[in-house]
Amino acid sequence: MQLVEKHIIYDLLLHLCRTHNCRIVVLNTESLIPEQEMVQDKMTITHCFSARLELSQGGAEGAPR
Repeated sequence: MQLVEKHIIYDLLLHLCRTHNCRIVVLNTESLIPEQEMVQDKMTITHCFSARLELSQGGAEGAPR
């Protein structure tokens, strides 16, 4: 995800939180170099899509077939 897209998403979330009287709390404050952040993002995307694929095939993670 491009840096510009992240700022747009953050601005949208910030607006929604203010509209609904909420706040954003940042829990993960570790600093990553861009390459590390990209690897983590790709791992997260891969995990999400593999879980969706598993569910679309009628199974659940850890369930015996």
